[in-house]
Order: sequence, then structure tokens, then C-alpha cells
Amino acid sequence: MWGFVGAVLVAVFTVMNVLSQPASPHPEGGRLLLDVVWLGIVYGTLDALLLSVVPIDAVWRAFSSVPWTRGVAGKLAIGMVALVASLVATTAYHLGYPEFRNARVAAPIVGTATLGLAYLLTSNPLASILGHIAMHVAAVLHGPATTVQLPPHY
Repeated sequence: MWGFVGAVLVAVFTVMNVLSQPASPHPEGGRLLLDVVWLGIVYGTLDALLLSVVPIDAVWRAFSSVPWTRGVAGKLAIGMVALVASLVATTAYHLGYPEFRNARVAAPIVGTATLGLAYLLTSNPLASILGHIAMHVAAVLHGPATTVQLPPHY
């Protein structure tokens, strides 16, 4: 139950973030449908898996059999290490794009931290996945030319 509630709250937060940016025209008709499916759902899901879910899950599983991680303090410590792993993956990925090779890289880091934290707090990867999908679909509908949550349009 809390995993679903967390996923919805994170999705609302990410959509509000997108809507706070300037709007621009979006495609219409078949192209809009293609962009919603490809850039919103497929890209959003892959983004969530590669930047949040896999790094967090890998760290969590790697330390799950270590005795000191069974207590609350150990779980908090491993959660922080897992979140850092997610942020390292996010930073490395986004620095591959020229427009993020400056202070602008902070936006995806903060976004991924929020989505990764939602996954950790709910123990449900859907919190991150649905948040990423909602964010990318909102970016397609709000304006691909002015939102930073979509891949660059070179």
C-alpha cells in the first residue's frame, strides 16, 4: 500500500517540477502518441531502471548478507551507500551530454535523489519507475523544447 502511495506522491512532485518550467509546443497526432510512448513510457522506464533501481538494488543485495546491515543503523548506512551509487550513475550519464557539463547537472541529480529515496523509503521500485514515467510524459506534453527531462534534441 505505502509503495503505491509513495509512487503517486513522487509522480505528482515530478510533474509539478516539469510544469514549473516554461512551456513549448508539443507534437500532435501520431507523433504525440509516439513521443508519449517512446520518450515518456519507454525512456522513462529505462531511465528509472538504469539510474535508480539497478544501482540501488545492486548495493542493497551486495550487502544484504553482511551481519551489521541487519539493524536500523546498518540499513540506513547501506541505504545511503545505495543512494550515492545511484547518484554516481546519474552524474556519469548526464555528463555525457554537453548541456549538463556545468551546474545544470544538479537538476537530474536532485531528481534522481528524490526518486531513489522514494524507492528506498517504500521498498518498491515502482516509486521510482512511475515517477520517472510521469516526469517524462509530462515533459512531452508540456513542451519538449523547453523541459530538461527529455533527451537532448540535437
